[in-house]
Order: sequence, then structure tokens, then C-alpha cells
Amino acid sequence: MTGGDLRADFAQFPSGPLLIALSGGADSATLAHLAMTSGREVRAVFVDHGFAESASMRSAAVAIADALSMRLDIAEVVVGSGPSPENQARSARYDAIESMASDDELIATGHTADDNVETILFNILRGTGSSGLAGIPRRRARWIRPLLDDRRIDVRVHAMRNQLPFHDDPTNASLEPTRNRIRLELLPRLRDEFNPQVDNALLRLAAAAGEDEAALEPDVEPFVCGGVVRLPIGLLAAWPDAVATRALRSALRLVSPPYAGSAADVTAVRSVTAGATDRVTIAGAVEVLREGPYLVLANSHTAEPPPAVDLAVPGTTTWGAFTVEAVATDTPPIATPFGGWRRCVDAEFFGEKARIRAAAPGDVIAIAGGHKSVADALAEASIPPRERSNWPVVESDGKIVWLVGARLAAQATRNGSSARQVMLSVRRECE
Repeated sequence: MTGGDLRADFAQFPSGPLLIALSGGADSATLAHLAMTSGREVRAVFVDHGFAESASMRSAAVAIADALSMRLDIAEVVVGSGPSPENQARSARYDAIESMASDDELIATGHTADDNVETILFNILRGTGSSGLAGIPRRRARWIRPLLDDRRIDVRVHAMRNQLPFHDDPTNASLEPTRNRIRLELLPRLRDEFNPQVDNALLRLAAAAGEDEAALEPDVEPFVCGGVVRLPIGLLAAWPDAVATRALRSALRLVSPPYAGSAADVTAVRSVTAGATDRVTIAGAVEVLREGPYLVLANSHTAEPPPAVDLAVPGTTTWGAFTVEAVATDTPPIATPFGGWRRCVDAEFFGEKARIRAAAPGDVIAIAGGHKSVADALAEASIPPRERSNWPVVESDGKIVWLVGARLAAQATRNGSSARQVMLSVRRECE
């Protein structure tokens, strides 16, 4: 293959705008250049880890973006401590890019065939299953790798021919990271002493393993809602171990991308599935617990609830994952809607100013003969503890009218003084 004869094809991926992970190096520079000819909306993000070499890479990323007239956003991160600084930096980088991507954007990285070869060898050395032998996926969720079929030298030649102002990361010459030693020492020796075509051999191995993974890995997407995975425990028990393990790895990856957990992590999750323990926390990021017949995997960092919004009456109002439809009527229904997700409220009790907000500590709701704490009402309604701080309440004139899915305030139903009612119905994303 000649430099510039690249196989990158953005048409193989779903349509939509692109967010380029721009490192300042040749690979991501070429990716950005090709993306600008894809006919898509394109912007880039550079993640500054605060390392000694970050300033020079940041300058290169800015220069590349300027040369391509591409919007560039900068994310500055603090890399946590850990046994592997490289892994800590990668995790911080992925988290930062995810947080900066809009919902409709695909995130494109400049991984090449050479990166894939190095990853496969790295996985073999640490001890891996067939998923590790499959190497770097071409696409996982919204992360895409258009250069995965192209060799690093050809990608670099493309950048040079197009005079892209990239900069070589000086840490790539260090023999300290294992991945660098694989690239600089192990692979050259394998080519010289064992198999001159070892790169192609490893890529064929990855392709075969990838086909096996595609056939064996179950689709857990139907069990995902709002970034939380709820897998039926009975289904996990019915699957062969190999299939159930792949489901658990997929769930871990979906909750805390991009990695699927270690063998020890999967064993810990299985202990919850089997009932040996109530809950575990994986890598400080994923909370795993049982909720009734489900195994739940959720990010352990509780997200801030959406801000309060005015409730449109009549109209449709969205608050986070919940959508509330309100209809005012002078004709009461023959049968009063009853249930956690549909209620009729007396218009006089409803008041003039209504809004939806998150339940807060100290909240109470009126009941016959007094008040009940919202915390107790949510517990009685079996709302999972992890969801209670982000649970919606409908409030009118400062009083809670409806604790969605749990309880309607006393006297909120039609009391005979007015025929006018507000009919409320709630839909939740994924349900």
C-alpha cells in the first residue's frame, strides 16, 4: 500500500456529526483531515492531561485545527493515582471526551492496524479470553475507529503529504510503558526471528476471534435505560456461562465505558447474581446490586438531578428521563385513572403555578390526617434507593401534589367543589 492510499471509510458508520479525539499526533491529524471531506459536521476535542509533554501536544492540536478550519475544544483533566499511570490517563481521557460529546455525535479516534496488533499482543501477555484476542473493535457504541484497517506508516505519510502540523508524542519513545516495549522491542524481534508477517497473522487471529464474539455475545441494549443496566437474573442463569460472562462484560462496558472489567470484576458481579453478596462496587465506578428479579449495574457516581421546570397545562413537559402530559378538562372521565403513572388532580387543588422537580430531603406529602415524608413514601412504593434522590415530584404553589409512581396528595382528587380536573400521565424513557 502506498502512503495516501488509505482505506478509511466514514460511510460504514451511522450518519451523524463527528467528534474527533485530536491528540496532536499524525494519526489523529490524518483522521481529522479525512473527516473534513466526509460531508459530515465535524469538530474536535483535545484532552490536556497536565503532563510535561501536554503543552507541545496541545499546541500541535491547535495548529492542526487551525489548518483545517475545525472547531477545537480543550478538556483539562486531573489524572488519578494508580498502579498504571497509562491506564489512569486513558480512563480520564475517555471520561472527558464522553462528557463533551453531544448526544448525536459519533466519537472518532485515530487507532490504526498497528495499534490493533500491539493491543492483541498486550492482551495475550496479560492473559485474555477471546474478546481480548479480537483486539480493538471498529465500533463500540458511539466510538468509531475509521483508520483501523490502515497501517501507521501510511497514515503518517498522508499527514506529511498534506502538510498537517502534527507533533510526535515524546513519551512514545520511552521503554517504560509495556505497550511501548511491545512496539519497540517485542514486535521487531518477532518479525526478525519468528515470522516476518506476524502483524498480518495477529490481525487474522483478531478477525476470527471477532466473528466468534459476535456470534456468542448477547445484546444487552434492550436492558439499558438511562445508563443503567437491569439484567433479568433468571435469564443470566439460563444462559451458558460463556454467554452470561459476555453479557456481564457488555453491561460493565456500557455503564463505565470503554472497558469491560477484569476476570476478578466478573467474578465479583457473579457473586451478586448468585446471592452470595448483596452488592459490590467495581473499580470505584460501577455499583452492582440485586433489585427484585434483576441484576442492576449503575454508575456509582450519582448524577445531579435536572433543574426544576414549569409544568405546561395543557401541554407536554420533559424532565430528565420523564415526560409529563397534562390535560385540563371540565368533563371527568367515566373511570378515574388510577395508578402510579396516571392521575387526575382537582384543578382547585392544583393551583396556578405548577412545576416538576427532584424530591429533596425533608419533603413531605399530605395524607389523610397529616403528612408523610417523601422518603418514606418512596420506600413504600419500592422505588430503588439509588433513584430516590433524582425522583420527580409535581409541586403546585409550594406543595407536593403528586409523588410520581408512588402517592397522590390527600384532597388532590376531585372533591366535588369543582368539576374541572387536570389529568396527568407520565412516560419514562425506555419504559
